Formats: sequence, structure tokens, C-alpha cells
Amino acid sequence: MVCDDLREAGIECDLQVVTIGELQQNFIRTKNYDSILIGESYTGAADPYVYWHGAAIKDPGLNLSLYSNSKVNKLLEDARQILDPVKRAAKLQEFQKVVISQAPAAFLYSPNYIYIADSMVKNINLKNLAFPSNRFSKVNEWYIETDRIWK
Repeated sequence: MVCDDLREAGIECDLQVVTIGELQQNFIRTKNYDSILIGESYTGAADPYVYWHGAAIKDPGLNLSLYSNSKVNKLLEDARQILDPVKRAAKLQEFQKVVISQAPAAFLYSPNYIYIADSMVKNINLKNLAFPSNRFSKVNEWYIETDRIWK
């Protein structure tokens, strides 16, 4: 159990399981918690601003770690202005390094999905999927090369 593991590490724990509505109204909106165990999902165009910028601490922001760092704020602001995906990725990698070095949150889990397709099927792109269901988003572009045989 989560509390047992935390207590073993010397951390006092009082686990409260609540409904999503109660979580939003009584904890997330009010920021009334010492610690919160919750998952985050990024869409295809990842923008960590809403989770990590200091301005997102106040309601309705989603900065649940209550983390504020001027360097991180600037990196996130700059990244939002960059259209070139390679330059934007570099800025976001710098942001990642700062956050990881300061450890304002414990990153517990990131799922890996493995998709297998026959090599005969062409034009499949399963890289950088935000959600598993996106694997079929361009199924209409998949094809198999065939030969026409006239009889």
C-alpha cells in the first residue's frame, strides 16, 4: 500500500480516497493538500506550461506541485513562442533538466506501449503517440503494395 511504503521511508501518511468532483473542488481548486498522487496526460502538442509555470499555481491552473521557478517560467514562456519543433524541443529539454534537478515532484510511472505490425503494411507512424487510441488516427493512409494480375 502507498502509505506503508511512505511510512517505511519516514514520511507520515494519511491516505484519503475521494471522488473526482471532491478532488477538484476541495483540494485542487483550493490547493489544500500536503501531497497529491495524480496522473497527468499530455496531448500530441505537449505544453507543460499549465502544469509547471508559476502562474498556473492559482486556480484554475494545474500546477499541482505548487512549484515556481523563474528560470523554468522563462523557459516555458519562450518554448510557447517557438514554432520550429527542433528548437522548441531543445527549450523543453532544458526545462526538463531544471525540474528534474530540483525534484518538486516524484515521477512514478510512464507507460510504454509496443505495437507490432507486419512489414508489408506501409505508411504506419506509431512514434510519439500521446494516447494509445491515436495509433489508428491515420489508418486510412495505411496500405499494402499489391500487384494487379489481369486474366
